[in-house]
Amino acid sequence: MVGTGNYPLGPWAWPKEMPETTDRYGPDIAKRIAHAKELLTPTKKEKGKIDWSKLKAQCASNVKFSCENGQVMQQLLKKINVNVELEPMLLSQLRANEVSGKYNMSLPGRRR
Repeated sequence: MVGTGNYPLGPWAWPKEMPETTDRYGPDIAKRIAHAKELLTPTKKEKGKIDWSKLKAQCASNVKFSCENGQVMQQLLKKINVNVELEPMLLSQLRANEVSGKYNMSLPGRRR
């Protein structure tokens, strides 16, 4: 998929030039989108397994940036014809869904 997000600081951080050396990051957005579409091609042949037009992603409305990051993901995936509906909910419900396996995608964020 098209990579996004913030890189952590400290000893775990990538060097600033590192993202540009991978296929999924770097300044050439057209190349990244083409690569993402290419990755989806085999799954389109497996009809019935994943409906890319009706994916849902749960986000925690009471956790800073969870749903906001979901909106960024939503816009990026739309560029490769993957439509995601965000389902805002409290973190407690999101975690319960994760435990039970009742979700497509989850964006829990993190509490500070």
